[in-house]
Amino acid sequence: AGCFEEIQQRLGYRLVLQEATFPSAARPGEALLLSWKLVNEGFASPLNPRLLFVVVDGPTTASLPVSEVDPRTWLPGEHSVNVQVTLPADLPAGEYRLALWLPDPAESLRNDPRYSIRFANAEIWDEAKGLNILGTLQINLQ
Repeated sequence: AGCFEEIQQRLGYRLVLQEATFPSAARPGEALLLSWKLVNEGFASPLNPRLLFVVVDGPTTASLPVSEVDPRTWLPGEHSVNVQVTLPADLPAGEYRLALWLPDPAESLRNDPRYSIRFANAEIWDEAKGLNILGTLQINLQ
């Protein structure tokens, strides 16, 4: 059988989310601490510059930029990432999906989910929005 299948699966990058840690609830305007572990099972890291956003998607959607993380540094192997984002002060109460969004940096392609980085985990991908869903976050006003 050879090694063709392995090479085919691992060519480029292959990012697999191992775990994500974040609070189950937060309030508008609060700092949200989020950490995740991923493994790049591919042979390379993402080549082109990528934006990274933490997205809260529920009664409304907010995309919070994370400038201190560069996905091009995710070389083959394990990576732990810790970030802090501030939730919008006007975020309505309700249940939100918490996600990572890595869109194409080109304005013309940014909102096209086909150009977003998709983690290899099948169960977390939102094909319509190009989001990698980490779990749910409850936003409470008090």
